[in-house]
Amino acid sequence: MSFSSRSASSALALMITAAVGLTSDPAAAQHTSFEPLRIERQARLTLDGLPEQVLPLLSPQGRHQLAGPRPVDQEVVFRGRDGSLSGSMMRTIHRVGDHADAWDVIADFDQDAWTMRRVHFEPDTELLMEDVQLASGPDGGTIATISWRVVGLSEHGNAAVQRFMEDHFEESMQRLERDINTALSEKRG
Repeated sequence: MSFSSRSASSALALMITAAVGLTSDPAAAQHTSFEPLRIERQARLTLDGLPEQVLPLLSPQGRHQLAGPRPVDQEVVFRGRDGSLSGSMMRTIHRVGDHADAWDVIADFDQDAWTMRRVHFEPDTELLMEDVQLASGPDGGTIATISWRVVGLSEHGNAAVQRFMEDHFEESMQRLERDINTALSEKRG
């Protein structure tokens, strides 16, 4: 089944609308004291493969495969035009704990320009915009610049975002770098 980029744009607009809690009742919106937390971070990864090998591994599907067995499933809700990743939407289903399903939309995936933009939404927790830019690095490798802009969507979300961004962002980027380099090495080996 193929959806147009208009469908992907509509899905993205619905996610953002739900995430920021827009309401048709402006009076109700004025009575909340919630202040969303906004945090930006950037990481630079040195990867041992060509950009065209690296970019698919940075997609939600690639990262899911890199992580190995976990108590989550990932389902492609729909693919972009002609089966491309641009405009695709994925749902991550947590099989344990009380986590809500998470949603990812690939707003842009350009294999030629080596760029990706992903929007990640966890209801009542966070909205994350991720930009990935790859460049040729030394010795045939790749330098990946990954930028995150995260917004907490509730008091609980603010606390989770702050805790993760302060304590685990750098560690998660180091783990991602290590996992991608391991996967690339295994493909060569």
